[in-house]
Amino acid sequence: MTTDRPDHTPAAAAFDIEQAQRRVATAGTPLLRTEDVAVAAAAGRVLAEPLPVPPEMAGGTVLDAGLRLQGRHLPQIACLGRPTVRVFERLKVGVLPLGPAAGPERTCHGLGGPVLASLLGGLGASALAAPSLTADKDALQPLLDMLLKESRLVLISGAVTPRRQQQVDEALVARGASLAEWRLCDDLGARLKVATLGDRLVICLPWGLAEAFKTFVLLVTPAIRHLQGRTDLLPASRAATLRRPQRQAPVKGRFLWAQETDRRAEIALQPAHAATPGAGIARADGIARGTANSVFGDVVDVHYYPFSNWLQ
Repeated sequence: MTTDRPDHTPAAAAFDIEQAQRRVATAGTPLLRTEDVAVAAAAGRVLAEPLPVPPEMAGGTVLDAGLRLQGRHLPQIACLGRPTVRVFERLKVGVLPLGPAAGPERTCHGLGGPVLASLLGGLGASALAAPSLTADKDALQPLLDMLLKESRLVLISGAVTPRRQQQVDEALVARGASLAEWRLCDDLGARLKVATLGDRLVICLPWGLAEAFKTFVLLVTPAIRHLQGRTDLLPASRAATLRRPQRQAPVKGRFLWAQETDRRAEIALQPAHAATPGAGIARADGIARGTANSVFGDVVDVHYYPFSNWLQ
């Protein structure tokens, strides 16, 4: 067992999101097998070879390997006169939800299997979801073995208490995994546990629903893109201005839900708040990043990660 703990203080000021994104993104090893699919079925797949611009489409753009194809790319491919296109095999992601043994808030612990399956589908990956695991320690190892055998990436989410995390760690170490624990800021769950086992990657998402969702968007999606063979590991994000809605008290934090508003040339954002984490996510268009210990007052300059870029 090896454990990697960078020399960071737990304070939010020590957390570098760009460094964390790069480290998690490149932790896994892509196994880039290819297959030929019909052009009509190529949308959403990752191109495995560059495609030239047809002569009749002067001014077009070469479609490079590592591009996730969209419907708008298919007419250019069709003009090449080829019935199929070579793409990378679809990434398989195992999902192991850890359910609490009891309690009324069982649905608010982390991201459940159906939620993760939906998010993974939007990214062009396929999910292999295990049944929710409660307090049965003996059932953990066979489920983990099954997911590691069938998937390139395994996501563990739900009620990841310290005791459950220890059980997961022991099961991974018993299989020869190398473990790394990276400190994050509190908005992302404080710590992220990552394990590598050969060419397999395991990521344990934080316990809280809001923290797990933010961590998935900002840190797990770059890792998925890397394993898919995509070249755009970090989707487009941008600087923006966040405005506090009237009659709302200032909010302190580092990564907050944000809603887009239409204010001509100025991109204005508003913190989206609700009584429950799930409702806050549903109302948000993306995540706004402030500086360490930002107080989101009337107008604050932030960096914005729109879901429209980061969840596709």
